Amino acid sequence: MIWVAYILGFGLAVGDWPLAYADAGFGRWMIAWAGIAILLWGCRRAPPLLSGLAVIAWALISMIWAPDHYNAMYFLMMMMLLIGVFVVGASGYVEAVYTGAAWGLAVNSAVIVAQLFGWDFVPQVSPPAGLFGNRDWTAEAAALVIIPALARGQWKRVAMLAPALIIPQGRAALLAVTIALPLIWRRGWLLSLAVVAGVVGLSAYKLHGGLSHNDELRLSIWGYAWAHSTWLGHGVGQFFSTAGDPLFHPSWGAQHAHNDWLELLYDLGLVGVGLALVFVIRIAFLDGELSYRAVWLGFSVMCFFSFSLHNPATAVLGLLAAGSVYGSSSMVHGWRDQHADVDFEWLPPKSRTGSSTVAV
Repeated sequence: MIWVAYILGFGLAVGDWPLAYADAGFGRWMIAWAGIAILLWGCRRAPPLLSGLAVIAWALISMIWAPDHYNAMYFLMMMMLLIGVFVVGASGYVEAVYTGAAWGLAVNSAVIVAQLFGWDFVPQVSPPAGLFGNRDWTAEAAALVIIPALARGQWKRVAMLAPALIIPQGRAALLAVTIALPLIWRRGWLLSLAVVAGVVGLSAYKLHGGLSHNDELRLSIWGYAWAHSTWLGHGVGQFFSTAGDPLFHPSWGAQHAHNDWLELLYDLGLVGVGLALVFVIRIAFLDGELSYRAVWLGFSVMCFFSFSLHNPATAVLGLLAAGSVYGSSSMVHGWRDQHADVDFEWLPPKSRTGSSTVAV
């Protein structure tokens, strides 16, 4: 199974299928679905994480008042995929996936450098973006993979990933790394201050002469999401369906809030955001693998400024990190020790002697 994990990580980084079915992430979602489905056969059981189950339960309940059930079902399917990603991460596949992703992002680094010299053969919304089409997506994926490399002093890997993180100038990605540094390095706060100064300087440069069109549009989307949020929310997946206001670009509307937390607030209300916060904090305070706790912290912060949960590379890498923290925690190890007489491995149906499920 381990080779599937390597291919999954590599595919998430290089699986570009430009504008397939008008969805720039189609190729990567396809790779994610196939890879996670296969890897689930090699996963081990674990005790349920109730805070995560509560988020899923509330999303299911919200379908009662969701006006567009088709999009609700679509986003519920994506949530089911991310549950599978979490389980795969908890079963120890995270290192292989991240290694594959590191090599894939190294390819992106090479492509980005080539694009700087005018070798532009990949359709891009905002260059230089490597094989992602959007430079923010490239930088955000690179940020998540570079954090554990920094934590472990894997400097060759850091060097391979640096162009994909730095050249696109993704502010959310740089902020994610900045937030993670104090957790992974004893004196990381000093470097964090330097990076914060750099991010502030970059933002000031970008804002020189006023807000860009993209910044103004993003602020308008945030304002719309905040103004139209309710206690219970509009229902899972409904921002995609109902936020096509004339305020926004007439050709595509506001497909996402460019802020996953605000989109959760709009879709699932204050109740849903509260449950999601409990889940995020629960993972953050487990005693699992430190480097992936840092990834989870960076990912959670990055979601305030992007729609990382709706981009396959960042969504899979982020939830894999959460699953790894959970699976390596004493809570899960203690539970497995208490059930040492049970076969925790998934087996093919023809050789399985009893029923078995993976609890999340």
